[in-house]
Amino acid sequence: MSKPDAELSADRLGAALEAALQIKDHIAPALADDFKQNVEELSAMRKRVLVYGYHCRETNIAATMRMAREIAERVKEELLSVLRADQANQEPGGPIDGAIKFLETGIDKFLKTYFVVSQDRVTKGYHSVTSR
Repeated sequence: MSKPDAELSADRLGAALEAALQIKDHIAPALADDFKQNVEELSAMRKRVLVYGYHCRETNIAATMRMAREIAERVKEELLSVLRADQANQEPGGPIDGAIKFLETGIDKFLKTYFVVSQDRVTKGYHSVTSR
């Protein structure tokens, strides 16, 4: 499956932010404190950009799986790969751990639980579709 534009953009921006973060290795010790907050904010921004891209991809793959008559193993493996990348980007022990366990134990259970469009359209914001 090819990546949608939103995920490609998130990947590119994440890579650019990662490259920008390499500046921390070249800051003179006398200036390190001055740049500390900037580096922390840049790191947090990179994390959020990647979370957004992963979420878009996970949602698209789950939707594709729901529409398929038969789910190819490669599609399940692709979703697991994206979930694991998402997990590595987040704090250990987060909700993504449960999603991976559900997917590993059964696709049907996973699809009934995760990346499901809710009827509640505004609790977590007007732009949230599946992260309610």
